[in-house]
Amino acid sequence: MPDYYAVLGVQKDASADDIKSAYRKLAKEWHPDVNKDKKQAENKFKEINEANEVLSDPQKRAAYDRGGSRQDSYGWGPSWTSFFNSNLNQDFERQQQSINAKFDISLREAVTGTTKTVTLSHKISCAACSGTGAASGVVHPCVQCGGTGQIGQTTPMWNVIFSQFVICPRCRGSGKLPEKPCGNCSGAGDIVKEEKLEMKIPTGVDNGSILRVSGMGHNGGDLNVYIRVIDDPVFQRQGRNLFRIAQIPFMTALGGGKAETKNIIDETIVFDIPKACPHGAQIMVPGQGVCGGTLGIQIEYTLPDLKEEDIAKIEKLLKKTV
Repeated sequence: MPDYYAVLGVQKDASADDIKSAYRKLAKEWHPDVNKDKKQAENKFKEINEANEVLSDPQKRAAYDRGGSRQDSYGWGPSWTSFFNSNLNQDFERQQQSINAKFDISLREAVTGTTKTVTLSHKISCAACSGTGAASGVVHPCVQCGGTGQIGQTTPMWNVIFSQFVICPRCRGSGKLPEKPCGNCSGAGDIVKEEKLEMKIPTGVDNGSILRVSGMGHNGGDLNVYIRVIDDPVFQRQGRNLFRIAQIPFMTALGGGKAETKNIIDETIVFDIPKACPHGAQIMVPGQGVCGGTLGIQIEYTLPDLKEEDIAKIEKLLKKTV
């Protein structure tokens, strides 16, 4: 059996408030929605919730301290706990919460950087009641959840008890109720504010990047902006390098010389073609990629229309050089 006190990082004589505070901090830190490694976060989040399920309940905690299992407090049968439900995504009322947004940008915008406008509807603390939800500032512990902000629900099925924790519907997860609800926020403690934010997309941003803006989520949480770079019809990207195809005259491929093409920002660049350049060869041009990377140019050309006698002369010439 895991050490639930160690999981929450508290001492064995920790108070209910200490356990509650440690759980909320860890639940926010390891929530799968805010971690890149979803699998690790889900396992850790499940472990944190399991520890809190036992230690936050006096009866279950006492049974655990006596050396029993968390199933003892249910009275019969094994238990399986479902921790992930839609209510948990609400986190705790008036706590910091992230807001997610998505921007589609072109490859050119990704290379050069750009500015996008996002319209946010986010919760901010009610100034009239300082976020307490109480007109007089006086609040009391919620009688339905005992001040924990969550309630347990159990459903017996055959010889198994299915249980889950959900946000307390009466206090909406805050664990407290105002003595007299604030007239400005109706006792919620926060209000919804809509505003526009100009976001600078940095140079070289890649597909799948996440840009975070602190303080623009709910109640001071983060705004997470997911970047999707739309495929370009001409250029392909690999890290800091770009690649494209360039058509050149056949005589230039044969005798060598200068050739021209466009870079990602539509500037003309001139590059050297070696003599007898094969079809499909790649010329690398430094400094024309992403953030000083390289532009790889694949050479293509079309053979001119040749008469039989012209083909015979070329074949004769080639035999001399082989």
